[in-house]
Amino acid sequence: MISDSLQERIHLGDRDAFRALYSEYSRDVYLTAQEMLQTEAQSRAVVKQVFLRIYRELLDADGPIDTDRRIEALTNEEIRIQRIAAGNTGSEILQQVHTPRRLDRRHAAQQPAAAVPEPPLERAKARYRFAETPPAPPAREHRRGGQIAGAILLALLCLLLLWALAGMMMSLGWIPRLDLGYSWFDQTVFCLFGLS
Repeated sequence: MISDSLQERIHLGDRDAFRALYSEYSRDVYLTAQEMLQTEAQSRAVVKQVFLRIYRELLDADGPIDTDRRIEALTNEEIRIQRIAAGNTGSEILQQVHTPRRLDRRHAAQQPAAAVPEPPLERAKARYRFAETPPAPPAREHRRGGQIAGAILLALLCLLLLWALAGMMMSLGWIPRLDLGYSWFDQTVFCLFGLS
């Protein structure tokens, strides 16, 4: 982390102080971006954006900033942005990007080895993973039962339509008259509605 006095000088607009910050970290950010993106133009774009953003943050900061961690976070974010801009929208853009080389060595000295964070994609998978996979319902039996019930209802509807059509054709004289339950239907239904 850069000293508080250097941060204070950058906050006050001292360009030489910012050049000192840039010369200390820019090579590490560039090498990390080059390793992850494989192109010089994208790597330079990452360096440019990281240092523009850290400069703005240091100008606007009310107090000291952990510049090591902030540059690491900005580097990861800008590499992801460059990947997306290049058309890479696969799951690998969510994977953890390596920290800049020098920052990686500093963090290793500050943190115990067991405290390595899990990549975001793995954390998301673990959050939604079931302890035990529930058994799948027997889909074919439910589907078959639904198909049989649907076929029965369709057959009943067709019979009802044929019965009504036959009654209309008999009343028009197109087919000979037969009583297929029409007299019972007329007496019962018409009595219900008071139409007898």
